[in-house]
Amino acid sequence: MLVITATGKNLANAFLAASKSITEQLSTLSSNVAISDVNSNKYLFNISKSSENLEYIDTKSVLTRFWESYNLYILLGMLVLILLSFLYVRAKVQKSTDIFSE
Repeated sequence: MLVITATGKNLANAFLAASKSITEQLSTLSSNVAISDVNSNKYLFNISKSSENLEYIDTKSVLTRFWESYNLYILLGMLVLILLSFLYVRAKVQKSTDIFSE
């Protein structure tokens, strides 16, 4: 995930400095956090996933969890409904065509 934020009056310069820091970091990929300022000062450090100071909170809603669990079944049900409605309309058209041709 990439998050870039800027505050202050020189937003364009701050974003430019952040993008330069990211570009410089791409060749080494030794850190996963970079803090830079408009004066091109950058602070690079690495936070590991097993660190004691990080806490991951599950922010998924009930609807998101439901969709992740049952999305294939819902999509399959919708496909079956579309197929059944197509067959129903086709049968009605065929019946009307037969009546009209008699």
